[in-house]
Amino acid sequence: DMSFPQRRSIPETRKEFEDIVNAGEPVIFTNLTKDWRALEAWTAAYIAKRCGDVPAKITIQQRVADIKGACDHSSMSISSFVEKLQSNSPDLAHMSYYLAGDDIATQFPSLIDDIQPLPFHDNSTTDAPSPLGWIDKSRVSQIGLWLGSGGQITNAHFDCAHNMMSVMKGRKIFTIAPPSSFLQMYPHSYATCGGKDNDGEIYRYSQVDILHPNLEKFPRFSKVPLTSFNVHPGETLFLPVGWWHHVQSEADKELGVNIAVNIFWNADEQYWQRKDLRPLDGFRTVY
Repeated sequence: DMSFPQRRSIPETRKEFEDIVNAGEPVIFTNLTKDWRALEAWTAAYIAKRCGDVPAKITIQQRVADIKGACDHSSMSISSFVEKLQSNSPDLAHMSYYLAGDDIATQFPSLIDDIQPLPFHDNSTTDAPSPLGWIDKSRVSQIGLWLGSGGQITNAHFDCAHNMMSVMKGRKIFTIAPPSSFLQMYPHSYATCGGKDNDGEIYRYSQVDILHPNLEKFPRFSKVPLTSFNVHPGETLFLPVGWWHHVQSEADKELGVNIAVNIFWNADEQYWQRKDLRPLDGFRTVY
């Protein structure tokens, strides 16, 4: 099967997992989450019942954003957020509300039992090792919860960490490009974002609307080797550090929500700065 990314069952050993990571290519694991209770149990109502009073940072995006990657944030309790998602509020037509990766372990600990076993090993404890003991737990920076009503678009960007994204409900449509496409993706500069660089975060975002690229403005983008594919419930995408990805989230038709869990590990916050060989202050002046 020559399809890319390769879909495969999970590795047998940590060494095999590390070989996959070191190869630096995206892979879809078809059975990493097969024993997770979340796969069946999680709905918006279930999460609201378990975590109703917990405040969360909700991303609010205009459905047609001016600056790709720009959005506002609002703090609301999970139960208000779920109520908002399930209401027929008129602003939902042009605004998208999205819980985008708040940390489960620290913010929603009542959900952590639903996502076991996690693929971690922990050198600091004598607990029985996870059957999927691949990733050093001390290198994990986030176990994120992603919850929205579908229709969310995360514009093309890359992360400074390895990522595994597991879909529980609905599906995610990824369009990806390799790290070597850095210049062809026209990352934002201090000038293009009008100085609103979000502490440097905006430089990880492409200026290009990759679904409707303006090739007169961004001619090099035509050289980018894009790949699009779906990630379905029960599947986990491993996306190595630096890979560009644009994500569309679609709701489960019956439940009206999209729910996913991701793990970031081996974060390297200097990744893009090295890529561009300029520290942030220099980057701002040069650009």
